[in-house]
Amino acid sequence: MNEMGNFYDKYNPSIIDKKSIQKSPHLRSESTHKFIDHCSDYLVKNEDVSYIGHNEDGGTITRNKGFLLYAHVVGEGVREEIEFVSFVYPGQLATVALFHNSFGISATMNGLNPATCLEGGIGRMFIGRDLVGATSIQDALDRITVPNQATAHNYNIHSVAEKRLLNIEVANGNQEDRNVEYHVQEIEVGSPLFHANEFIFITDIEQVVFF
Repeated sequence: MNEMGNFYDKYNPSIIDKKSIQKSPHLRSESTHKFIDHCSDYLVKNEDVSYIGHNEDGGTITRNKGFLLYAHVVGEGVREEIEFVSFVYPGQLATVALFHNSFGISATMNGLNPATCLEGGIGRMFIGRDLVGATSIQDALDRITVPNQATAHNYNIHSVAEKRLLNIEVANGNQEDRNVEYHVQEIEVGSPLFHANEFIFITDIEQVVFF
């Protein structure tokens, strides 16, 4: 819980009241759950425009219940005033799926499933929610590579202003080394990329792959 509280204080206190989180009797580490995700992305870049084709496959319990959220975030505690649109599952933060914000940053996400998780680490939904506020590619990278992450995730990030398209795999640390391992793959003209729910660039991590 202390790791989560420190994350909110340092990175985005506007997301949620950490005292409410700490008091919640239902909060559990992500290490106690198994998620079966089947999202996938196809990334293409040409001379004039970039494309991210995203297939969003949530669990059957959320089928026909997801929605598009438009939000204007402003006020005390907000790092940057921002507007964004995001696909959201009921009861979850925006976003673990996809978004576009007023800084011209877009992202889609695919779940990755390491064999072990970092107990007491920051859940990837909170990382994804913080990413919504990214103002640039570098800011996005800084937000998704913070230490003490509970589990892994794959991010596809595009910047309209910078005309860059990236795929980033982020693997959680362990109890001894709480820093993340990550790989950044920049999509170039003529070199498209497909990515789903499996590590393809970080090869030294044991993972669970669902078919």
